Amino acid sequence: MEIITVMMAGKPQAKQRHVVLRNGFKYTPPETINFEKYVKWCYAQKSNYFFDCAVKLNVYVFMTPPQSVSKKKYQDMINGVKKPTKKPDWDNLGKSVSDALNKVSYHDDGAITYGCVIKRYAEKDCLVFTLQEDNEVVPDEIMELVKVA
Repeated sequence: MEIITVMMAGKPQAKQRHVVLRNGFKYTPPETINFEKYVKWCYAQKSNYFFDCAVKLNVYVFMTPPQSVSKKKYQDMINGVKKPTKKPDWDNLGKSVSDALNKVSYHDDGAITYGCVIKRYAEKDCLVFTLQEDNEVVPDEIMELVKVA
């Protein structure tokens, strides 16, 4: 199976926690629901492939630099010299994509056996994710450490 690459324009949305009201009622914030619908829609536009195997998911998050930074700092950010180290957190960004693809590209996000989230600055906000069968092999030096443990 080849790599499926999906590009999503717009500001990436990290997975938000459920809101619990005083009466105990829980709900998912609308921003999360809308973003997950957008992920599903973008995937459906690109592919209808359903993975019935171990999955490798890479998520590339591109955010615009703050308007308050100097031109020099802005260029450093765009050129990758400075990287985004503030919120949203990488794990919540990856979770928003992996949860959205449940029952769309795989049965459950438990099928993801290799995942990576990369955050960078760019001229425009967007998110790109790739899906493929996970054929990664753990390096021998890591397996040796596991045997010793």
